Amino acid sequence: MKAELSAKQLLIKDIKQQMKNGGLTIQELAHAYDGLFVAKKPTFEIIYKDGTRSWNIIKGKKPAAFIVKGYAVAVARSEQYLNWYEAQNYCENQSFLGQSCSCGAREFWFDVLLPNIWEFNLQLVRFRLPEINPFDILWTDTEVAQGQAAAIAYFLGNRFIEASGKLNAYYARPVAKLA
Repeated sequence: MKAELSAKQLLIKDIKQQMKNGGLTIQELAHAYDGLFVAKKPTFEIIYKDGTRSWNIIKGKKPAAFIVKGYAVAVARSEQYLNWYEAQNYCENQSFLGQSCSCGAREFWFDVLLPNIWEFNLQLVRFRLPEINPFDILWTDTEVAQGQAAAIAYFLGNRFIEASGKLNAYYARPVAKLA
């Protein structure tokens, strides 16, 4: 006998289907979830450019990163496409809370961030931070073979890890492992 879905499960199923069909924006999704699934308080701590940490948005301060599972992840990705070498340099020139950044290991993106991208985006949108674009392709710091590196993408619920030529141009998002 098949168990009946709860009202919340039905709503989640409907919202996911509408998103796949292109019928909901992430902002509309955040409003649909409001009051049902996500607490008013963020599920991650925010790091500001001045090093301040807070569980809430602080007016007049510029958010730089959010903390997820022991990692600080930049709120913003690079503004332009970079090849793998440029991406490594871009990320290495960033730091959060005194910890140097990298482009993040392939395992970090695949195991930590990508499975939770929609939940993170709900929080980012709710607190007026730029969402993680699921159509962005991001460099990792993981080399696959000579001249090849892993790049991460998240398209319509499917995760992709690819071996890509290091001279291809993708975005970079700095990540720091916190002590």
